[in-house]
Amino acid sequence: MKNCIRLLLLLYILAFLFVCHAESGMRAANNKDQAILVQAEATVGSPPFITLKWVKNELAVKYRIQRKLLNADGWDGDMAKLDSSINTYEDRDVQVGEIYEYKIYAQSYGQFNENINGKDTVLVEQFYAYGYVCAGINGIIPPSFGKVLILVDNTIAPSITSEMETFKADLVLDGWDVVVKNTQRAEKFDGAAVKATKQIIIDENDKEYDKLKAVILIGRVPVPYSGNLNPDGHDDHKGAWPADVYYGTFGEDNWTDFSVNNSTSGRAENKNIPQDGKFDQSKIPDVVSLQVGRIDFYNMTDFKISELDLIKNYLNKNHNFRIGLSGAQNACVVDDNFGGYIEGFSTSGWRIASLIGTSNIKADDFFTSLETTPMLWAYGCGGGNFTGAGGVGSTADFVAKSPKGIFTMLFGSYFGDWDVQNAFMRAAIASSPSVLTCSWGGRPQWFYHHMGMGLPIGYSAVVTQNNSTMYQSNYLYTPSYPSGIIYTMGIGQIQQALMGDPTLRMFMNDPSVPKTLSVFQPQGSPVAISWNFMISDDIMGYNLYKSINGPDGPFVRINSKLINLQTNTYSDSSLFEGDVYYMLRTQKITKTNTGSFINQSRGILKSLTVTEVKDNSFNNVSLKCQPNPALTSSNISLVLGFPSFTKITICDVNGIEIKQIIADNLSPGNHEFMWDLSQVNGEKVPAGVYFVKLETLSTKKVDKIVVMP
Repeated sequence: MKNCIRLLLLLYILAFLFVCHAESGMRAANNKDQAILVQAEATVGSPPFITLKWVKNELAVKYRIQRKLLNADGWDGDMAKLDSSINTYEDRDVQVGEIYEYKIYAQSYGQFNENINGKDTVLVEQFYAYGYVCAGINGIIPPSFGKVLILVDNTIAPSITSEMETFKADLVLDGWDVVVKNTQRAEKFDGAAVKATKQIIIDENDKEYDKLKAVILIGRVPVPYSGNLNPDGHDDHKGAWPADVYYGTFGEDNWTDFSVNNSTSGRAENKNIPQDGKFDQSKIPDVVSLQVGRIDFYNMTDFKISELDLIKNYLNKNHNFRIGLSGAQNACVVDDNFGGYIEGFSTSGWRIASLIGTSNIKADDFFTSLETTPMLWAYGCGGGNFTGAGGVGSTADFVAKSPKGIFTMLFGSYFGDWDVQNAFMRAAIASSPSVLTCSWGGRPQWFYHHMGMGLPIGYSAVVTQNNSTMYQSNYLYTPSYPSGIIYTMGIGQIQQALMGDPTLRMFMNDPSVPKTLSVFQPQGSPVAISWNFMISDDIMGYNLYKSINGPDGPFVRINSKLINLQTNTYSDSSLFEGDVYYMLRTQKITKTNTGSFINQSRGILKSLTVTEVKDNSFNNVSLKCQPNPALTSSNISLVLGFPSFTKITICDVNGIEIKQIIADNLSPGNHEFMWDLSQVNGEKVPAGVYFVKLETLSTKKVDKIVVMP
């Protein structure tokens, strides 16, 4: 008993001394203090280990670390308890290939402004700060991400065919199987149109259960509304809010329309009465299964160009990012104009440190930073209205300025109604030259750390939408809540939506893309596939995929194990009558600020018509070279109407052969070859005019090609 009394007395004295010291010298806590800036390093050793490193914070007194496997349902409990002098931890109980999530939380003390009995009071209070990192040593992610359904506004679809072909190809080359369908346009709320659009998604999912993973909405696809909520805290904004998350769930019976009766909202769209087509649920009533993103520029009149042109611009900058032309640096800016709120809105932004490195994140002005420095990430928050945030900017700034960001978060009042005219969040992705996604990051907090292991932004969106207690933003002890309070405003609610393409990833163009691919079928033989050697220290080898269902997939890997880097041929003996598509991708280990993962490049795609028997369905011979003029390579497309010995050579303007492309007995059909603009010694030919010469047993053809310097 005496020992217990002594211990209690000692604890009381320590607490008293701490509070006295704190009140005399402890600074005020800000939103950044409620996030732990952490990153990870992967070491392949004996044993392998992952090292966590975080930025010390003088308000922290103790750190705890928990871990779980990526898809586990809960944390394993504290694996370490560390004092404030330590800012690294080595996890030596890891397996190569696994992907882990780590939660680091810090017991901290700081000054907070509290209203006590109507009087503003500065108090020293205990709080917990949280940081998350997704890490691995050569972590393995799926080589194929599944099926993506693109739903296109049927009034837009006929005018964006070229951009859509590029977009579809980009998705396929990144490992998605693509399905495109049109749906009706709804400029005003239309409950029946919402249901009809949802039925398209359900029908597509039913074709192949669990293959559908993402939905991309392009144009004014009908906007669902649901709930009786106002997570921004404004009474005039309570009612139904836009709820694209509805398209990501499958439990239709969980979405009802008979109980909410609120016609007092200041905006007509927010009114919600029984049987009006708007759902009752303020909380997401079902597990979110699909990654949903919206590319919608209806009524964005401030931009002075048409909705159609804004969509085309978006798809073009999407393509540029995928092929590595954005120029974005591994950096993030946080523009926090809610510093006095103890809820810590901007911690969503500060936690991006795990993705870009703890030294590459800074507090600064949103537009000023993005106009001068291209950045992968940006966060801005402030008192809001439908078209702007105090201290951050407005839709007019997105129109007039050139924010060079990619992934963004914006938080302020009224942003949840992203379907209004000139909405601030849609203005972000409508801007030029590069912003591609935007989310309402604050109520609730968004957690994007999974992208450090190569996963799509839509994956993190689904995790955020399904989050209840797995990921915490802060934990605070106040006089009103002496047992502690977790700020959960917005968690699990229907307003969580992603503006932009959910399939985008951070490291899409890291592995080198194969430069050449040839596919042809010698008569009566398996399909011969070949490519140029790639001389690179970081490429591990190649994977070869095949589709017999068209260029949109699904593609199935046909090599049982990784093709060696020193190999440049493959023979496919599993013949199939008809058009076959082959895709080659390189594989490498991508190193990030959260470890390393096995990454695949964009693919290179070729097709041919395969025959198992003599087939005289073709009655012509054609030869075509693209691109022409050529800068780095040119594709030679051959249509052969009959089986024949076939020879293709490259000749200079004097008719002298400088390289042979093929000399073999070919089956009838389509054949694809690639000329890398080299001559027989491997060096690139000088700029000028060259001839591609085709010879078969019964015909000769010549096509001219111009080689650029």
